[in-house]
Amino acid sequence: MGAGSSGGSQLGAGSSGGSPLVSSSSGSQPTACASYVGGPVPSSTGFDASAMPVVVSNGPVTVPSTKGFVAYDANSTGISRDIFVTTADGSCRRQLVGSPATEKQPAFSPDGGKLAYASDATGVFQIYILDIATGLTRQMTNEPGGATYPAFSPGGTELAFVSGDPEGDTGSGSGVLEILDLATGVVRPVLPPYGQPWLSPEFASDTLVLTGSGSALVAYHLDTNTSCAVVPLNGRIPNPRDPSPAPDGIRYVFSDFCGDAPQLYIGRIDGSTGDTCLGAFRLATVDGGVESPDWGPFGMIAGETKDGRILLFPEDGSAPLPLVSGGPARNPAFAPATFTQSCP
Repeated sequence: MGAGSSGGSQLGAGSSGGSPLVSSSSGSQPTACASYVGGPVPSSTGFDASAMPVVVSNGPVTVPSTKGFVAYDANSTGISRDIFVTTADGSCRRQLVGSPATEKQPAFSPDGGKLAYASDATGVFQIYILDIATGLTRQMTNEPGGATYPAFSPGGTELAFVSGDPEGDTGSGSGVLEILDLATGVVRPVLPPYGQPWLSPEFASDTLVLTGSGSALVAYHLDTNTSCAVVPLNGRIPNPRDPSPAPDGIRYVFSDFCGDAPQLYIGRIDGSTGDTCLGAFRLATVDGGVESPDWGPFGMIAGETKDGRILLFPEDGSAPLPLVSGGPARNPAFAPATFTQSCP
């Protein structure tokens, strides 16, 4: 059993309350966030390489570095998935959370002292938080249908997650975007799914959450209880998911189809990029596809390949570097720049 063994665990309040779901019904099409660069989205779907420098120039491109740490989950024993952390140069790896249950979808707190993750230790996936220094865990949700895909707010006061398990391990997911107040334990369901369950929400600020479903990618404004489509829903059938904001607060990386496999793209959080295939900056492509990106603090973006590897993609679009193979490895999450961990 790894550092995340249950000791001194205490169930969080996890009570549902607060505002009702904003949308009047599941399946309502979100309106566009912004007018798109170049006007209406053309109906053709070719990748426009000339648009690439426009997106990159929105923020200073960090010189890529293999500094830092990346957490991920992997089935290294053939029994269940556990959570590991590795240096970004691959020189040191250790297990952070491990038990007979499945633990997955790690997410660091802003100060790097805690790790949120989903575990089915009770028979249904719920959100837990590990105190990395003490090794103690606390169950934070008690949702009847389960809870997965946790993400800390920048201020560390809230967790975003989705109801159920839409990743598919149990097929129980309803995919509603929900917000947990870490001080009170109150859970607010805020956004029902559109087309498919929401996946892997990420905070772009304390009041703005990005989430995608493979049918839509939206920005949800917690201060106004409104949402809008960051990727337009016209011109083609989009498949965007897995948004991860850049450190500059302007750009984000996500997965989408502009061919026969999902690849990683960079767009603007304000929604002005327009259609992925015409206006977004495509990172280096990978045979078979890549998804679940996470934008790190040192100019690298971690991504999960469809065959279970984790690669590091320089944000300037140059060739990716191998980080983890075998397991298969999934759901990479960069630690904050201040995070440190000793090798065993």
